[in-house]
Amino acid sequence: EKDCARFVEEVLRKEFNCQKVFPQHRSSYIRDISVLKDEVLKLNKTQTPKDGDIILMDSQRQACHVGVYAKHLGVEYVLHTDKDMLTSCLHKISDIQNYQYFLNGFYSWQ
Repeated sequence: EKDCARFVEEVLRKEFNCQKVFPQHRSSYIRDISVLKDEVLKLNKTQTPKDGDIILMDSQRQACHVGVYAKHLGVEYVLHTDKDMLTSCLHKISDIQNYQYFLNGFYSWQ
């Protein structure tokens, strides 16, 4: 089982050669969620995201959720997973509210 932070780390490492590591001691989404959010908030917030930037979201199921930004043919997407998904998902950012995710911002590690 891979949570959203581990998935983002893997995508950044494999696709962008980024060695960003989120705190490793997370054993549940709720108990350590402030640690994950604090780590993302240390990054540079941007209004003009690039492929590979981190998207911070909230959802009805969890207080903090992260994904990876991608733009293809002018359409903005978020690549992400969570503990209830059996695979990764690529959602249009304009549609994420339909899946009960709420955008909190784009953060650049680059």
